[in-house]
Amino acid sequence: MVKIDRVLVVGGGIGGMSAAIALAQAGYAVELVEADPEWRVLGAGLTVLGSTLRALSHLGVLEEVERQGYFARGNDIYSFKGNLLFQRPGMRMPDAPDLPSGGGILRPVLHTILSQRVKQENITVRLGLHHTHLEEKGDAVRVTFSDGSEGRYGLIIAADGVQSSVRRQLFPDAPVPTFTGQGCWRLVVDRPADIVRSSFYVGGPVTVGVVPVSQQQMYVWVLEHVPDNPWVDPTTQHEQVRELLKDFGGGVAKIRDDLNPASIIVYRPLEAVLMPSPWCLGRVLLTGDAAHATTPHLASGAGLAIEDGVVIAQELCRAETVEEALAAFMERRFDRCRLVVENSIEIGRVEMAHQPDRINEIMNVSQEAIAQPF
Repeated sequence: MVKIDRVLVVGGGIGGMSAAIALAQAGYAVELVEADPEWRVLGAGLTVLGSTLRALSHLGVLEEVERQGYFARGNDIYSFKGNLLFQRPGMRMPDAPDLPSGGGILRPVLHTILSQRVKQENITVRLGLHHTHLEEKGDAVRVTFSDGSEGRYGLIIAADGVQSSVRRQLFPDAPVPTFTGQGCWRLVVDRPADIVRSSFYVGGPVTVGVVPVSQQQMYVWVLEHVPDNPWVDPTTQHEQVRELLKDFGGGVAKIRDDLNPASIIVYRPLEAVLMPSPWCLGRVLLTGDAAHATTPHLASGAGLAIEDGVVIAQELCRAETVEEALAAFMERRFDRCRLVVENSIEIGRVEMAHQPDRINEIMNVSQEAIAQPF
């Protein structure tokens, strides 16, 4: 086991909290800093594959996630008119065959579950802070924070998101997040009793997914081709989504007809970035979206971030030096994360080219790979 006095995790999102929990459970003293003084969470629902549930099981929160989310086996594929085309059996992990193939949970709910576990692990949490300077000094990194305080850490995990300030500072020539040509509308609506697992509506002007996230609610996403990346007026979002769904039938038609000014809708243009290997410089490691931000097409962005935290903790426990642990981490993570990022972008590309058969082919290959042990 690598001997480290303290580990600093930069970023209090899903990836940062997962890394902090995994490291604390491995016996390390962990400090987490989050720039938002209120530790808020952005977003609506979250699709959770079986592979993500497997990663969450390593953190000891699986039971609570399953209790507060909604999970099942398989999913249904419909035409945009609402006709059932076929049913997919869903992901099955060879090392966790009893887990559901997937489902969903509200992002704020998952944030609460993870933040409560952070507190239970006695992790030091400092809110309203960001780093202003990093400087490696022998076997530690000296960090200066925005309140003028300083600290020395044996390892820094930078999980500060797609616009990572740590990445900009340490890797000024690194790739920057790139707009992929699509925008994603995310809605939270009431769940009808007959929606019992994830469903996808394909072949129309936009692609729609419906994911139950609790006994009462479901999460709906709508992927739109927006090559000019326009600004979206939040006051008319419900009208814009209603127009996008005007030709849809089946369950989507009811969702469309129920939209109103009070509907919960979040819009984001889709961006992606993949850092070349390695994602570390000295004793600073980028994880999650800071290293491999992806689009939602394979529902694995959050799952990869959680896996990152589990893997770095495992490798620190196996190695004798930080350098060995980081090298082993990259060996396990790079190709897996690259596959998800590149194939997610490719699915988006063929969606925009209206090639539904190709989408199913890429998804089958990708999910088989994601199901393998990480």
